[in-house]
Amino acid sequence: MGTAGQFGEDYQNDYLDAGAMLQYVPPIHILHKHDLVFSGDAGIGETMSPNITVPSANPPMPSNAALGQEPFIRLGLEADWHALSAMWVFVGYHYTYFSYFPSQIYNNPVNGAVEEPASFTNYNTYTVGVKIPFAGFPVIARGIAGMSDSASSKD
Repeated sequence: MGTAGQFGEDYQNDYLDAGAMLQYVPPIHILHKHDLVFSGDAGIGETMSPNITVPSANPPMPSNAALGQEPFIRLGLEADWHALSAMWVFVGYHYTYFSYFPSQIYNNPVNGAVEEPASFTNYNTYTVGVKIPFAGFPVIARGIAGMSDSASSKD
């Protein structure tokens, strides 16, 4: 025996945003010329082409419905330590927020008017890892040693 709320929903969207990054290198040196680097970044934009897919939806409610575009916000902080000549250790926190505007209203003869309500999602991501430079290239390689990801949503 099931309830009306037992079904899956799949949300999909692209996003477009613009942002900036600031970095600070404190004037202390432990092992190398630039031992510590603190970074902060932020971006703001908008979800693009958001939609919801509900495989178990009953007609005339479509199994795929368009949702309205809403804000997309991201913030991040990271600290990098130059531990060895060929290795950086880092720890970071990244926050992402985005939301969806409600779908249009669909007339369902069984349930009456049906719509997907406005909803939002918060992602909190914590990272720890190692960066290893390749010969002739800046420090771009990241090996994630551990990551914790939590999300909350509300419709």
